[in-house]
Amino acid sequence: MKKQIIILILLTLFAVNGKSQWTHHRTINYGPTYPPSVPLEYTFSGIGYASMNYGIYGVTIWSHQSQTRSMGVCKIDEINDTITTVRNMSAYGVNAGAMITEKKLGKVFHFGNYQSYPVNDYLDSTGNFIAIGIHPQGYSLCFSAFDLNHIYSIFTNEFGEHIFFTKIYEVGAIVDTFTTFAPQKIDFPYTNCGYMSIVENGINTNKILKSSQDLLTWETIYETSNTISDILFDEVNTGYAIVQPGMIIKTKDGGISWDTIYNASDKILNKIDVVNEEIIFACGNNGVVLRSINGGLEWSQDTFPSTLNLDQIVMFDEENGYAISKNIIYRLKTPDPIYPPDTNTVKNVIMWPNPNSGDLKIKALYVINSIEVLDLSGKVVYTEVTNGKEINVKYFPNVQGIFVIKVTFDNGKSEAEEILFIR
Repeated sequence: MKKQIIILILLTLFAVNGKSQWTHHRTINYGPTYPPSVPLEYTFSGIGYASMNYGIYGVTIWSHQSQTRSMGVCKIDEINDTITTVRNMSAYGVNAGAMITEKKLGKVFHFGNYQSYPVNDYLDSTGNFIAIGIHPQGYSLCFSAFDLNHIYSIFTNEFGEHIFFTKIYEVGAIVDTFTTFAPQKIDFPYTNCGYMSIVENGINTNKILKSSQDLLTWETIYETSNTISDILFDEVNTGYAIVQPGMIIKTKDGGISWDTIYNASDKILNKIDVVNEEIIFACGNNGVVLRSINGGLEWSQDTFPSTLNLDQIVMFDEENGYAISKNIIYRLKTPDPIYPPDTNTVKNVIMWPNPNSGDLKIKALYVINSIEVLDLSGKVVYTEVTNGKEINVKYFPNVQGIFVIKVTFDNGKSEAEEILFIR
């Protein structure tokens, strides 16, 4: 009977933990700072994730007294739970640009400026950080990469002209100069097909443009008086745009026609991300995260732990991704399963004494990577990183009662056992 109760509790825990939930993941400090006596101003360039394991972020710090700026770029290593500075430069005229996640490449690109010269970096899906040069002297505005051999950017020169620049197989060239509008974002789903969102100078007109195959001309494929806060093209003809406050539009024919797939004037949406043509996410103000699993025919709003305004969303599949509010990261992650004990096989781990008063001994057939203590609601109340087959856990919960001890082995498998803690 006791074994049946244990199995029932663990199965209940598995059901509780079997659904992904948005949780606060981490709050990132802004990075390199000056002495506290110096007033500082921060420009946060954003956070991108090359994978669920590696990310990168950048920030510009401006000292009012010395008029000196510092640009720091940091690598986020989720596997080892570390954040390391991979680029840090200080001088007048330093400025971070933006963070672009190119999931199709498994890379995050960061671009900024140093004394009016470009600073470009990228992080790949294995955590390697690489600095690259993209365009001539000027201030970065927009960036897109089909692959590392086909890179596109727009920068502003000292005369205020917007320069469209390409770097194809290491050969850079100025392709066009824009003076009548301000580019907001570019996206190249293929080497000879690009899309750009713009704001016309002097008038309240926002447009989406599409390039010709030779990239020498651009035609208007959508026009509105409302702000276009984001565009995304996951393949040559299929693309999405957010028209504020809360409208999402979609094209399947390269912009010849557009369908409204979501419209709620009471929401302000900022960014969109697409896993595939069926699974679409969008984020916005007041902690709004929307999802569709049927190509935009129906939408649901995720339960979210914050009412902060979300300015980025990066999704790797329906149940795994990140939503970001400046330097605060929220994570949607498929929970690690808790496997009930298999009474028909030899146990891989034993724990004693049970009942326990705060000195738990664990012995396993395999190396244990981590130990978690969960209450009966499935909440993790204690975590310990380990590396051995025999572990002593000196932990006692705040309240007396039954808790579940979950161990994860170096082969990725997990086992759990019920322990009664007594005072």
